[in-house]
Amino acid sequence: MTLKVCDVLGKFPRTTYCGRGTSSYIRIGCFKDRYRPRALPELLANYRGTLDWRNLKKVVEDCASEAYLRNYLYFSIQFYGECWSGKNAPLTYDHYGPSSNCYFDVGKQFTNVVYRLVGDEKECLNYATLTSANRSSSYSLPAAGSSASCDSDLTPQWYRFLLPAGVQMASSYVPPRKCATELSGWLASEQPNMTDGIVNGKVCFSLELQECAVSQTIQVRNCGRFYVYKLQPTMYCPLRFCGH
Repeated sequence: MTLKVCDVLGKFPRTTYCGRGTSSYIRIGCFKDRYRPRALPELLANYRGTLDWRNLKKVVEDCASEAYLRNYLYFSIQFYGECWSGKNAPLTYDHYGPSSNCYFDVGKQFTNVVYRLVGDEKECLNYATLTSANRSSSYSLPAAGSSASCDSDLTPQWYRFLLPAGVQMASSYVPPRKCATELSGWLASEQPNMTDGIVNGKVCFSLELQECAVSQTIQVRNCGRFYVYKLQPTMYCPLRFCGH
């Protein structure tokens, strides 16, 4: 495997390390766990039999490599040398709350020190936000005479939807004249899983009697607890991407 250069983030000087064959990673925190169900359900590796107590960071690096190979973004070290992760780990790692029962870079029994890989998925860290309340799919374009909004001048980049616009792009049919526009844009393809990486998505723009009068291809990534969308300006007006 070609080794990647670590992308050490200046704002995390004490918690960003380099794993072999991985991007860099940051420490999220120390969290409680239980036997069933596990906060991070998949045991990727067990290094307890070969621990070097003078270099526990190696356990973290090796676990980062295991998570990277499976395209997982989050992983943890528990019981000093157990490497845990899972495709839904971003949603469940803090399910049992924070803990102080950690030992330097690793967790003790039923305690996870949780890490997150960064580097390849910089779009999960660096994105613009769409927050306007009238972008929500529940917002109706006012009566005739009102000016319809449009995304023809949108800057091409990664975006995240945030309230009051919504928490993601609308992923089911949105009738026309919603989100303050005439042709309402909604994601007609499925939202990706975290392990899918960046995928192409199809946005449909609805018109009277046509759920998909116009379509446009975008890119989507599941960042664990939210989605980001690489959007280009719409082809013409009045087309707009709707939140939900």
